[in-house]
Amino acid sequence: MNKTYILVDFDGPLLASKSLYTPRNQLKFREADGINTKFDEFSVWAHNMWAKYGEATIIFSTNWCMHKTTEELKTICKNNGLEFNNRYADDDHILTQRKLTSGRGSEVWWTIGDMAEEGDRFLIVDDDTSCKYVDKYAQTAIDPDSNPAGYVNWSKMDTPPQVKWLEVDTTEGLSLQNFRDGANFLGFNEYGLETYTPWDYMNKNEFSKELKTKEEKEKLQKEMDILISCMI
Repeated sequence: MNKTYILVDFDGPLLASKSLYTPRNQLKFREADGINTKFDEFSVWAHNMWAKYGEATIIFSTNWCMHKTTEELKTICKNNGLEFNNRYADDDHILTQRKLTSGRGSEVWWTIGDMAEEGDRFLIVDDDTSCKYVDKYAQTAIDPDSNPAGYVNWSKMDTPPQVKWLEVDTTEGLSLQNFRDGANFLGFNEYGLETYTPWDYMNKNEFSKELKTKEEKEKLQKEMDILISCMI
C-alpha cells in the first residue's frame, strides 16, 4: 500500500523567527526544557489538515532532536494541538538520519532513500535551503545513469516515489500558498475511486460546506464564467 510521509521541522515552519519575540516564546531561552514553546496557530492547523486528509505518517526533521528526546518532541507537538498521536513513524524512522557534520538536505535524502517504496510520497516542510537538492537526488534515483555513483535506484519501479520540498520562509513561517501546494502534492485534489476529493471532505468537515461532485463543480464554474463575461 502506498504511504505518505510528512517530514516536520520546528524552527521556521512551526516556529517562525518572528514568533520568538512573543513573551511566551522568549521563555524558551530562559527555561531548559522549552516544553511551553508556542507554535504558530495557522501552521499547526495546516499540519493537522495535511496529516488527517493526507493520511500521513510523521517524521521529525528538526535540530530540536539534538537536545530533546522523541517523547519530548511529541509532548511539545501535543501541547500545541498537533494531532499526530497515532501517526508517528516507528522508533527506527521517527527521526531523520544524522551524522556529526551532516546537512539537512542530506539527512532528509538518506531517510527517504532508505524508507521509500513504490508509490510513496514525501512532503518536506522545511526552511533549510539545502533541501532544494533533494528533488535532484530523487530524479537521479529515477534515472541512475545520470549518476552511477548514486546508491538509490528507483528506475525499475512503475510508480517511483514522489518527493516535494516546501520552501518555508524562516522569518514569516508557513504561508497559505505553502499549505495549498502541500495539500495538492498530498493528493487533496485527486478523486481516485471516490466521488469527492480530500479537499471536498476537508471543506465539509472543517467549514460545513456542501459536498459537490466533479460535475456539479464544473457546472457551477461554467455558470460563474458566464456571469463574469456578462459583467465585462
